[in-house]
Amino acid sequence: MHDSGRILRGSAGIIEAVISRKAVLDEEMENVDPRYRRSIGHLVLTFFRRRKAIDALLAERIEKAPRPAVLALLQAVLTQIFFQRAIAAESAVNIAVTEAKKFKADKFVNAVLRRILAAQPHFEESPEKVLPDLLLERWKKQGNAEQLSAAFLKGAAFTFRLEKDWELEDLQAEPVASPAFRFFKGSGAEVLKSAPFLKKHIYVQDPATSLVFQDLDLSNAAKALDLCAAPGGKTLMLAELMPQGARITAADRSRNRQKLTRQNLESRGVKAEVIVALPEELAGSYDVVLADVPCSNTGVFRRRPDALWNFSLDKFHELIKIQQHILECALKRTAPGGLLIYSTCSIEFEENAGQVAAFLERHPELTLVSQRQLIPDLDTDGAFAAVMKKKSAC
Repeated sequence: MHDSGRILRGSAGIIEAVISRKAVLDEEMENVDPRYRRSIGHLVLTFFRRRKAIDALLAERIEKAPRPAVLALLQAVLTQIFFQRAIAAESAVNIAVTEAKKFKADKFVNAVLRRILAAQPHFEESPEKVLPDLLLERWKKQGNAEQLSAAFLKGAAFTFRLEKDWELEDLQAEPVASPAFRFFKGSGAEVLKSAPFLKKHIYVQDPATSLVFQDLDLSNAAKALDLCAAPGGKTLMLAELMPQGARITAADRSRNRQKLTRQNLESRGVKAEVIVALPEELAGSYDVVLADVPCSNTGVFRRRPDALWNFSLDKFHELIKIQQHILECALKRTAPGGLLIYSTCSIEFEENAGQVAAFLERHPELTLVSQRQLIPDLDTDGAFAAVMKKKSAC
């Protein structure tokens, strides 16, 4: 009972922080007691996948919304009751009522939960009952709402990349089709204790991250710049594709995240210059410039279901302007005859093909080499990648 109370309380606290205070889910999870991180993480992610149904249940039975902490407690316990099997419904209600006493809302919580349980609700899984309204309308127009809704509900398997020249050894894992590199899926608990992982031969990430490197020949590139490098996943990929002795610069605005970039590179013996800088602060000329830009994250909802609930048109348009700025900075650092690579983990036209088309129109010195969009399904996240070449100097 003690642990169950901690899990419910911790989950409700994170739900409240993400919804009411616009906190970042990943950052909130870092502060969770490691003993409960897995259970709390699973509950919170399940809530955001099922948020539309849970909020509808509450809206039908609550005339006036309670304080955010009480609402989050109801959202968390309803997730436990209807979408998890770790605890019996009656026990979950009792724990929630006990927690609600801290807010002097125990009678209210008890009444709401008893009414919902008595109604024995049925949950539909159509896109209309699952996806946030704003993205539902966008994706219905694109004709892929059904596919995206199914992927949203299922979540993502534990996937990882086996780095160059290494083998799985005794680790049991299943190959996953990917645009580039060797990806596998398996048990996270086993992988994280395995010899290849401990020897730094494994990097945990989704196969969609390799889309940017599909059919890309960097064997003659001498210098590369990763503009938004942290935590270093794509920088490691660059290092595998470039010739030995090539110079790589990994830049990012976040000092804290660049510490992780440096650790990831050094632990794998990858030599690169790791710097903290904004795109406009960089100098020099590079054969390859990678701009893996901040985006709406609508392609990674299998792992970050909260991203869909954080989507807003104001923030969306602000991100598009940031992407335009980063692209302009990236072009200045691209040498004549060099490659400018643009990527996102979004599936929105305005951030992807639309952004690239407008950029190419502004810059006739660039030609489009390739452009690809990957839509999330049951096996991979979504991603976009465009490769542009700068004309050689006359």
